[in-house]
Amino acid sequence: MIPLPNARAKLRRGENVPPNAERPKANLGAAMLSMTSLLRVAVQLAAIPLLARILGPYPYGVMAIAMPIANTLASICDFGLSSIIIRYSDRIYENTGFWIAAAVTSITLTALAITSYFLGAFVHPDTGRALIALGMMLPLSCFMSIPIARLTRNRRLGIIALGDGLGITLGLVAALYFAVNNFGFWSLVIQQLVILFMRAAIYISFSGFWPRLSINTRLASLLISEGARVTGSNLFETAARTVDNMLTGILLGPRPAGAYTMAFQFARLPEMVLGGPLSMSIMGKAAAVHETKPDAKEIYCSHLRGLAFIVVPAMTGLAAISDDFTEVILGPQWSGTGSILRGLCGAGAFLALGTVNQAALTSLGAYKDRLILSMILLIGVLAAVALGSLFDVIYLSYFISVAYFCQFLVGVRLVSRRSAAAILPTALDLTITALSSALMFICITVLQASAMLKTTPIFDLSVAIPFGVATFLITSLILRGRSFFNQVANLKNLFSS
Repeated sequence: MIPLPNARAKLRRGENVPPNAERPKANLGAAMLSMTSLLRVAVQLAAIPLLARILGPYPYGVMAIAMPIANTLASICDFGLSSIIIRYSDRIYENTGFWIAAAVTSITLTALAITSYFLGAFVHPDTGRALIALGMMLPLSCFMSIPIARLTRNRRLGIIALGDGLGITLGLVAALYFAVNNFGFWSLVIQQLVILFMRAAIYISFSGFWPRLSINTRLASLLISEGARVTGSNLFETAARTVDNMLTGILLGPRPAGAYTMAFQFARLPEMVLGGPLSMSIMGKAAAVHETKPDAKEIYCSHLRGLAFIVVPAMTGLAAISDDFTEVILGPQWSGTGSILRGLCGAGAFLALGTVNQAALTSLGAYKDRLILSMILLIGVLAAVALGSLFDVIYLSYFISVAYFCQFLVGVRLVSRRSAAAILPTALDLTITALSSALMFICITVLQASAMLKTTPIFDLSVAIPFGVATFLITSLILRGRSFFNQVANLKNLFSS
């Protein structure tokens, strides 16, 4: 083991360190990342009622059309380097990768300008204006790609947590300020730009990376080849996660798209709080054990079981209380959003669980399988939107959940094949979690039908939530026996690096 000061010096220079060096700090960083995600959600939940009441559904509908395009183009600008460079610690790889991303970004900016013109001319003028302003996301994504890879490789997750926390907090403050001053959808545009700018500033400052004008042509061909595969996967994945918002706005109008987008924000809470930090934890552990199959198998199975034990009951419970929840959080002008949220809770659960599949495939270098997984989701989402547009946005939300479920099943199959993981024990564990959650849903529904919960939405939530948690825990204890306590004890290991 190298001395601690040497490990810190290597971290600052972006070099690899042995797995045990800086281990306490790595664990603390992973915990900070998860806690920051939780704090971010808490801040969002506090600010969303204000923004939702001030702005209404229309500005969210405008952003539902513009943001998917901006996110997709930003994913292209990253060119997969934030994932690829994790495996290469030499500075020449970082410099070469950055200039590749810069070249891709210059081309992508031109595509954004053309797209914004047609969007404003043929869809809605406000969507074109929003997209051209969001173009600032592209160079910021380019500059962040190498710093994120360096910080992740050295497991400095606390820095990532810091940038994420500051960005979210200042972005919400800016959005509230401009919303109060009647800036409409521009409030949400400014929010996104502030978030990304703060992240870029923190990541670049603390990673110590600044590009040098040095390119290795041999390495460039290698990085372009790998980047093309990862970008293809990320492109399909980003499109699959956002194209439903855009198409809902185009086919059903900005207001239904605004309600759908808002509901999906709540459905995505487990993925934002747990999925992102967990995927970084998995990739860091896989790198530390040199990606051996036995270790990868154990990492994958334990993390999938632990995440499901949290996510499945949380989303099942949210589905049961969705009407009261949206009425309390959003107000009367968002009526009907609770029904959309109920349909999307399945998508939220499988979206969060799917991050384990994506992280496992990335750590194993299975970029082709990631691409297949993303293509399956995109096809499923497009089919769901096509079917849902024949009815209404509520049906669409249920079809979207089916699409995410199918992708998750295929992802489990791909990971088990790559890592030789035995799926049956994990499947039995997930079945017990699903049964306990289903019983919880039934009990909450029966309680809501009684005269006891027909007062005010706030009172109903204050009774239903603890009742549902108690029901799930008791049922899990009965079905699992002694393994219940092992499952609870192992939850603390989810995010340790």
